[in-house]
Amino acid sequence: MPAIIYVPFGVYIVTDTVEIPVSSRVIGQAWPQIMATGSKFVDPLKPRVAVRVGLPGQVGVVKIQNMIITVKGATAGAIMMEWNIHESGQGSAGLWDTHFRVGGAAGTDLTVKDCPKLSGKVNPNCVAASLMLHLTPDSSSYFKNV
Repeated sequence: MPAIIYVPFGVYIVTDTVEIPVSSRVIGQAWPQIMATGSKFVDPLKPRVAVRVGLPGQVGVVKIQNMIITVKGATAGAIMMEWNIHESGQGSAGLWDTHFRVGGAAGTDLTVKDCPKLSGKVNPNCVAASLMLHLTPDSSSYFKNV
């Protein structure tokens, strides 16, 4: 069933995978953030998807616009987005003005203050996101300003 999801400005903390089904249109107001954090996103040897768009092999329409996908703190095992949808027609599935951000912003616990450079060692609390965008083998999409 088609769904239009309006996401008001804000930061939305997620501690497990958010599923976006085929036929969805996700529209953000002024780049709201979906922020993955927590124990499920820590292990780089067991990566976990923060936002999953469709399921492998699905064909259809999904439009996501004006969103930020980000992480907070130690999230070395986070796959920020997994894109499974194959567009049913040219331009019917895609990301518009949607951005991936790893650290450097207030509230991420991954700023220069939290993770100073040139310390001589890697701070495990400062390792974030193993992958920003995973396009699965059968997927297709239109990306504009991503």
